[in-house]
Amino acid sequence: MLIINEDHDKTEGLIQGSLFKNIFYLVVNGGSSALLGFVFILIASRYISQAELGAGSTLISLVSLVGFASGLGLNLGIIHFLPKAINRNKLINTCLIILTISSVIGGCIALLLLQSINIGDYVPTLGVMTIASLLFFAVSYNLGAFVNSLYISNKESRFVFYKDSILFSAIRLLLLAILIYLGFKSAWSIYLSWGVALGLSAIFGILIFLPFVERSYHASASISAKELPALARFSFGNYIGGILCNAPALIFPILITQSLGSQQTAWFVIPWTVVSMLLMAVNALSTALFAEGASEPEKFKYRLWQAARVGFIFVIPVVVIMLILSKQILWLFGQTYADDSLMIFRLLLLSVPPMVVISLYTTSEQVIGRVKGLLVIFTMSGGIPLAISAFTVGSYGIEIIPLSWLLSQVVCAVAAGLILLRKYHN
Repeated sequence: MLIINEDHDKTEGLIQGSLFKNIFYLVVNGGSSALLGFVFILIASRYISQAELGAGSTLISLVSLVGFASGLGLNLGIIHFLPKAINRNKLINTCLIILTISSVIGGCIALLLLQSINIGDYVPTLGVMTIASLLFFAVSYNLGAFVNSLYISNKESRFVFYKDSILFSAIRLLLLAILIYLGFKSAWSIYLSWGVALGLSAIFGILIFLPFVERSYHASASISAKELPALARFSFGNYIGGILCNAPALIFPILITQSLGSQQTAWFVIPWTVVSMLLMAVNALSTALFAEGASEPEKFKYRLWQAARVGFIFVIPVVVIMLILSKQILWLFGQTYADDSLMIFRLLLLSVPPMVVISLYTTSEQVIGRVKGLLVIFTMSGGIPLAISAFTVGSYGIEIIPLSWLLSQVVCAVAAGLILLRKYHN
């Protein structure tokens, strides 16, 4: 049993601390975004065929993958360096310029990759709208994620909620409903609803919300050459680790579409979307903890165990309830999903508690700037199940993906938990 010796009352610390406030808004954002995302995919599954839904989800995964890859880890880098920056304006503008250029390059790479993905029957791979949307959505993906990091760094996570829940999630749902009402029930309906909402929320977040957070900020083409090398070193290590951690979830739909067809992609996307509701809360927890550790490293040990209590108190009961009701939850999307996605759903649910431990460990490594530990844990938790799935999904079927994912999360959680106990528990 872990005992934290602190002079002040634990409950008061949990409720009144800045960590709790950051977690509160990030969890509320994650919960509301997940709920609206649940409604979004529920509507799509009811009115759009499985093959079209799978193709649209594959296209979203492709844009998200190249968007994440072209983000260069700057969203974490800015949280770490902004509180200590000599010239905040220059540092922010430097990152925005780099992200815009890298995102355009990423959009071009997405266009090339699209030619080899098996969704040509549903999406015109060389149409003008396809090219323009890939470039615009890739830029929007990164700028939106970066401005969220600016809010979090300033401990103004409420603006993440305003931007992602009230704008992005609501606009995405509204656009899908309008397109379906007008008779457009295709992969494009899913993809455009997501992308247009992404672009509008990013623009609004930069032009409207950012001035409330960075009151002295003004856009310019200036480059912070003095702070760029340190930012690049820190960001690059987290960037590689982030790719290893996040890429599998984005590559899996593409891999399934290519190996088994877009219909089976839908069987995976539906349960993964539901499980993502819990993962958003886990990500909110680790992001808030990282922001606290970057600004007040001397309090990190207490914040770490504080975050662990919050995480497990929330995650474990919810996972148990969802396991019991798993078939009924999938039935909401249709009988086919209740039959074909049930095992996938249960395996993914079981992977959530181990991911709480992994997220706490990776956050502790990010706070102290230890890149090696990040790369090792991310390679094990993300790279290994991706490699196993890539070589075996064609032979063993779609269930090998959640199974390899679960096993890797459990192994990594055990290793990460032992390290945390040795380092932070006296």
